[in-house]
Amino acid sequence: MTGMRCIIIEDEIHVANHLRYLLGRCNMDITVECIIGSVTQSISWLKANKTDLIFMDIQLEDGSSFSIFDHVQIDTPIIFTTSYDTYALEAFKRNGIAYLLKPIDQEDLEAALHKYSRWFLNNDAFVDLAAIASPFQKRFLVQLPTTLHSVEASEIAFFYVQNKQVFLVTKEGQKYPFDNTLELLEKRLNPDSFFRINRQFIIRRDAISEMHTETRGRVKIITAPQSKDEMIVSIDRAIEFKKWLNL
Repeated sequence: MTGMRCIIIEDEIHVANHLRYLLGRCNMDITVECIIGSVTQSISWLKANKTDLIFMDIQLEDGSSFSIFDHVQIDTPIIFTTSYDTYALEAFKRNGIAYLLKPIDQEDLEAALHKYSRWFLNNDAFVDLAAIASPFQKRFLVQLPTTLHSVEASEIAFFYVQNKQVFLVTKEGQKYPFDNTLELLEKRLNPDSFFRINRQFIIRRDAISEMHTETRGRVKIITAPQSKDEMIVSIDRAIEFKKWLNL
């Protein structure tokens, strides 16, 4: 990758400067043309200028950066940077090729840049952003009493709801409260790996340790780690579940 130009849309200058520092550590010829801190300034700049790549925070000082798209046509690929994991699906609808959670990891940043390089610098053919940008999340941010923790999708065994609270359970048996609904999670999880077996559980395929047939075509699931509540694939989902197992 040589001679790439980019801009950073970020309202926290220390965060923007840290991203610029991380970009400088990459073994690539990258020029940060400017740092823009608001929706209004971003609209003005993008109407008058072009760049190769945009790093875009989602929450800016004067609103959501998604509102920028209501005022200017953006054809440039975007790497979204945010402290929140709840906007991934929307981000990939908006030219997003990567979704980096803060604090940004050097390795994740370089992986996103190499993705850009493969698809936009080494390929003269038309690139369909929607086709190459997976709409499914790879990491989920959980809130601990005093810290935030990022959990890889591959580390998750299942999600379940209890008393209207959703919990994420890892393959190591760690349980975290998760601020979302199973309905929204169904849209954000890769359906090749996750399946909602009933109103209470979404499970990951490789967390299944045993399956037992029940009456009326239902299936009892045992995962590792095992849930304290019984996991039964509901009657209306049993056929679809069996098809999913054969994917």
